Parts: sequence; C-alpha cells; structure tokens
Amino acid sequence: MGAATALALASVMFFTGCAPEDTQPGPSTSATPGSSATPGPSGSAAPDDDTTEPSSSAKPGEPATPVGISCDALISADDIYNYNPNYSLVNGFSPAANSAASKAVAAKGVACGYVNQTSGTTIVVAVATPGADALAAIEKELSSATPVSGFGVKGWFSGGTVQIISGTHWLSVSSPEFVEAADARGLVEPALKHLG
Repeated sequence: MGAATALALASVMFFTGCAPEDTQPGPSTSATPGSSATPGPSGSAAPDDDTTEPSSSAKPGEPATPVGISCDALISADDIYNYNPNYSLVNGFSPAANSAASKAVAAKGVACGYVNQTSGTTIVVAVATPGADALAAIEKELSSATPVSGFGVKGWFSGGTVQIISGTHWLSVSSPEFVEAADARGLVEPALKHLG
C-alpha cells in the first residue's frame, strides 16, 4: 500500500471516528425520504376523512410529475358558473390534512377550493400525476369504495368524494353536499375535458 493511500485511509478513519454518538433518547431530527412539513387544517369545510382515500401519493424512487395545470384551467369560470353560479374560487386555498386533495398536492398536483357564497360549503377539486405504480396503489386502495360508471374512465365514490383515474391523472372532487357520484358530474366532466 502506498503512502498516499495509507494517509487517505487513516484520514477517513480518523474523521468518521470523530462523529459524536447520539446517546440521548428522543425523537430523531433527521428527515426521512418523502417526509415534509404539512400545515394543519385550513378551516375550510371539507368532507370527513375517509378510509378509502389513498394513504400515499407516490412511491419512493418513482417521482411524481408536475400536473402543469392551474385551477382556472382545470375548472374555468364558465364551468363553475354552469355548475352553480353561487360558487367562486378560493384564492390561496389549502386542502385539509390527509385528504385526497392534500395527497394530490404532495404528488406535485393542484388542489382548488370553491366556496358557496350563501352556505359557505366548500367543493375541492384536485388532480395529480403521481406515476404508474402510485396510480396502481391508489386504485387498489379505492377498491373498497363504490365503483362509478358513466364518466368513461375508472372511478369510485365514498364519503362525499369522487375519485377518478384517467390516463396518468388522479382526479378527486369532494364536497359534503355530494350524496352520490352524479352530484359531482358538473365538475368531473369539465375537469376531465381540460386534462385532455
């Protein structure tokens, strides 16, 4: 072994041996892959969390791709007016933690909130492109929800939320006012049209 190699090896051993060992019990301060700070509920009215909502938006090693659509392009002003002229877009909307919409945002998607100016009820429309394996996992998790037909794509309904898988997109439309999937038709159809 050459002198330079021996010196380099000794330096590596010296510096790695100098790191203090964590002897204090308690929470770790290191981040895990995929972890992020999630803000608390925004105070907006949203459907209750439901066990049929996917538990993760993307698997490690399979990056989600940005969905590349704004709220105004996903549901146009004309679309929301045609659905119900009493609804308007909420600027700076933040979805409830652990909702399908928050998981869509975590997968580089977008979540749009619309508030009824009379009742204060909120409708949330969210879309993401989480990747093929994540879409398969989402579909598997949604298998306990009620299958939805009539949209021309795979869909499920549970707890006031319609969830659709169309091509590479995962779309969710939620409201406490939705009793069945057909209640969301006026928003699901234009969103699917705008997603292409």
